[in-house]
Amino acid sequence: GNYLVTGLTFTDKKFDLIGSGGTAEVGDTNCATLITSNTNAPILKYTMATRAAGPIQGRFNVVRDLCLRGSNNAAHTAQYGLQVDNRGLIVTNMVIGFTGGAGLMLTDSVSSLFTNVNTVNGKTSGIVLDDSTTFAGGGAVDDNRFYGGNSYGNALEGVNFASAAIENIFYGQTTEANGDYGWLFQGGARPSVRNLVFGAYEG
Repeated sequence: GNYLVTGLTFTDKKFDLIGSGGTAEVGDTNCATLITSNTNAPILKYTMATRAAGPIQGRFNVVRDLCLRGSNNAAHTAQYGLQVDNRGLIVTNMVIGFTGGAGLMLTDSVSSLFTNVNTVNGKTSGIVLDDSTTFAGGGAVDDNRFYGGNSYGNALEGVNFASAAIENIFYGQTTEANGDYGWLFQGGARPSVRNLVFGAYEG
């Protein structure tokens, strides 16, 4: 089915989100389970109320077998497809497309696992790793693993290592037909370092 939302946010919740099909043709979001939004906010966001040390309720929730579709509006820069802001998720078989902001936005994610996650036709970057809004409170974007997937047809980069992304590993990630770089590793005061990319294809 197609579910129209104004944004789903789960704060300190143990909530797995499992659809009935998250694969589609390259560049499309025609899936058995589709979540759509036309608002300038993350379509799906997992976060936490405080970043204090201790157990994190809802870390490593499972999200799989569904598609997220945005408004296809370049003015909606805060419309991320999936925002990981709760220290980590396990995400499998997803297509995220036509978002105003990044398709997959990691703002606080450590040791997440992403398998066959595809970000397509977004108005900015497909995948962004950026802890600039969370690191002062203890957030980080480190040690995440990506297996397969395609960042296709996005207006900017396929994958953007924006701020202090450390020791993330990509295996077999494809980036093609993006408007800017396939892979962008940014420097600055807090550069992204020691990230590994194996068997990648850029077209």
